Amino acid sequence: MPIDAYRQGDGYVIAFDLPGVSTEAIDIDVERNMLTVKAERRPADVVHVGGEMDIDRAPMLRNALHTAITRPGRPAEIVVDLADLSFCDSSGLNALIQARHDAEEHGKQLVLRAPQHQFLHLLDITGADTLFAITDT
Repeated sequence: MPIDAYRQGDGYVIAFDLPGVSTEAIDIDVERNMLTVKAERRPADVVHVGGEMDIDRAPMLRNALHTAITRPGRPAEIVVDLADLSFCDSSGLNALIQARHDAEEHGKQLVLRAPQHQFLHLLDITGADTLFAITDT
């Protein structure tokens, strides 16, 4: 964990990065001159999507993502694993865009993992490629 601690004039600055930790999982305690920071890294919820995502299956995806996003006490990051997705049409993309919107409303982030060429092309031609965080792994 990278940490910077330095004196600035008559004060002190302590800065550190807590990757994978949501603000709800950070507890700060001050007792006299002692500062204690406790942070719990909660793993992301992962929704696996495979096969063909079309108008018949998009409602199931929408429901699964809505549940992952709105369930109380769950991580701030929802990963949609697309490694096994062989085809996606506009209804599947629409379900993901709606889920992204829902995630933002609930203070969460939707991340797409390992999308295949066809899906990346769909994002590109629709201009939706800028809407999502995308990771290879």
